[in-house]
Amino acid sequence: MALVHEFERSQDRSFAIGGELASALVAAQAEAKLAPSVGQAAYVAFSQALVQLSTGRGHTLEGHKALEAVARLFRIDITMDDSNYGDGYKYPPFTEATAVDGPRAVAAAR
Repeated sequence: MALVHEFERSQDRSFAIGGELASALVAAQAEAKLAPSVGQAAYVAFSQALVQLSTGRGHTLEGHKALEAVARLFRIDITMDDSNYGDGYKYPPFTEATAVDGPRAVAAAR
């Protein structure tokens, strides 16, 4: 399950970075005082990439649930006390630091 969790975290990091990119596009466009139509193709492309990341994350969660169902069927204990593995893993609480720096700050803290 450790690989499943790492996969989920990597998708979360990618989604957060994509959000940062979208925000940077808006800021750059405003700073350069460009018309809204300038860069529209980039907006569309990156927003579609975020949609696809979100869809992929949903599929990953479905796969996670399927593995849990198999584990229950075969009575395999997939939880561990170790805070870095298993379904007992809890993400750090949402704080001002994670809001500003995103998942990269959380990943660096690990």
